[in-house]
Amino acid sequence: MGRIKLAKTDLAIAKETLRQSYYKVIGDVWSAYYALDAARHQAEAARAQLAAATGALELTQAGYQNGLNTLLELVASQNDLANARLIKIQGENNFFLALARLANAVGNIAESPK
Repeated sequence: MGRIKLAKTDLAIAKETLRQSYYKVIGDVWSAYYALDAARHQAEAARAQLAAATGALELTQAGYQNGLNTLLELVASQNDLANARLIKIQGENNFFLALARLANAVGNIAESPK
């Protein structure tokens, strides 16, 4: 009798462990999915910011060539463009990292060795 009771207890513990693992995986996948969605929006915003900075630089250059803008304004516009490029690269990097995390959460890629 004791062995049967022990086996039933072990079975109940294993089922509970499985249930907890199941819900943890579901939570991890949803968390990774929402992080990917946020990273996608961030990357889209960064692309729009880059387009705006590119257009602003073109206008500032034209104004500088026609004597309407100062050299300081031109350099500031170039700096804004450089920053927009950096933000776009960071946004794309964050997107691909989030994509890899989602792939890992759903089991499409193995975890890196530790």
